Amino acid sequence: MTTAVLSPAGNRELLGLLGRTPLARITVDLPCPHPGFWAKLEALGVGGMKARAAVSMLLGARERGELRPGAPVVESTSGTLGVGLAFAGQALGHPIVLVGDIELEPSMRRLLRSYGVRLELVDRPAAEGGWQAARLARLRELLARLPGAYWPDQYGNPDNSAGYASLAAELATQLDHLDVLVCSVGTGGHSAGVVGPLRRHWPGLRLIGVDATGSAIFGQPARPRLMRGLGSSIHPRNVAYDAFDEVHWVGPAEAADACRRLAAGN
Repeated sequence: MTTAVLSPAGNRELLGLLGRTPLARITVDLPCPHPGFWAKLEALGVGGMKARAAVSMLLGARERGELRPGAPVVESTSGTLGVGLAFAGQALGHPIVLVGDIELEPSMRRLLRSYGVRLELVDRPAAEGGWQAARLARLRELLARLPGAYWPDQYGNPDNSAGYASLAAELATQLDHLDVLVCSVGTGGHSAGVVGPLRRHWPGLRLIGVDATGSAIFGQPARPRLMRGLGSSIHPRNVAYDAFDEVHWVGPAEAADACRRLAAGN
């Protein structure tokens, strides 16, 4: 078990590490030939892509007085937001309690615990809403037991989307022109937060959503999903449905194959 000792003041100097991630030109066939595209390498940023949203949500809650200095933060996660919240908690001085489920990969469990978070795992999905509904039920139990605890509610918190304004600004600076933006969709935060500012910059920009097979976000029936951090068995309020020009569903086999092709460079 890993224990982190946090100061209520945190270490705000860490916030200076957020963002400024590079772009890479991708030309690998995936699996068909294509003219190439730019990929924003958010995984290279401290705390991962969702650190932008995590910091935004905690700062917003502190400014409104909803989150007191040193108070615990409790959130449901399939892993990626948890990494971002771990970073935000260290920077702002908040212990982080994450509710996951037993399908969370062992490597992600170790990573989250190494960052000092408390990890709670539910052991069975809810009859309606699956793992996400089960995690949210445990989350509400924890909120009732932890004095002063704050729930960011990544699914419906507008500060989630607002946190990606910096990502949009970086893309507008790094690219001379942008015709098509492709975003994976989970909570809907980053696609909603990026497309608005970019369409003000490039009004003709098309937004393409990528969802997981088995996800209910865009009207398909919810089914068990192998991929984590993509798709949802509930309908997050942050999804900007009207902003999408197209939506495509991706299965785990083709996603894993594309990842391996990218890693191998062929």
